[in-house]
Amino acid sequence: GTYTATLEADGINGCAGYSSMTVTVYPKPTSYFTVTSSCMSGVRFSNESTAPTGYSIMNTHWLWGDSSNMSMMNATSHKYSTAGVYHVSLISISNKGCADTFSRDVTVYPDPTAYFSYVTACDGKSVSFTDQSTVPSGSINARIWNFGDGDQASGTNVSHIFPSAGTYSVTLTITTDGCSVTYSKNVIVYPLPVASFSVSNPCATISTTFTNTSTLPTGYSVQASYWDFGDGHTN
Repeated sequence: GTYTATLEADGINGCAGYSSMTVTVYPKPTSYFTVTSSCMSGVRFSNESTAPTGYSIMNTHWLWGDSSNMSMMNATSHKYSTAGVYHVSLISISNKGCADTFSRDVTVYPDPTAYFSYVTACDGKSVSFTDQSTVPSGSINARIWNFGDGDQASGTNVSHIFPSAGTYSVTLTITTDGCSVTYSKNVIVYPLPVASFSVSNPCATISTTFTNTSTLPTGYSVQASYWDFGDGHTN
């Protein structure tokens, strides 16, 4: 609001002087932030500070709790060197120079490592994926698999049949206490060969010739063949 401030200065012999001034008192902003991820490699903060109607926030100052600080309007993350509990403060400054401070303790967790392996993938066959992720402390609370073909799954070890041969970017996202990390790997789904053969001279007591005419798409080749002639002989 607006106020009139008056100063009375008294001298000797009862003499007095007066000075008045109109003073405008501006409202403070409301400083506030939330934490959206608490991984040691990059704790993510969301600045949700507000200013009263007609005013704006002109600057913010972060105190990260680890002897470092940053003056930046849109600072959203900070990397900590060690896991632990840090007292983080956000100072918000309005366009009239008024400031407000919000502080909270933030628990920073060690980074997990997401990783998976899989067996050779063939078109039309179920592919098995094995989660090999690790976490320094605590446990993995959730696993989300994205197979790159629009399908998803959850669980430690999963299987999936891809719609066709090709290369798919498969992603595993794991969530631990306060952390979420992702690992991606290109999975090649190989086409199946089309097995076929021709026969010549199929006469008894005469050597019959079998010709392997199996095919694969361009870029692939048949690596091995197994024959069963139906009379107990194989090759």
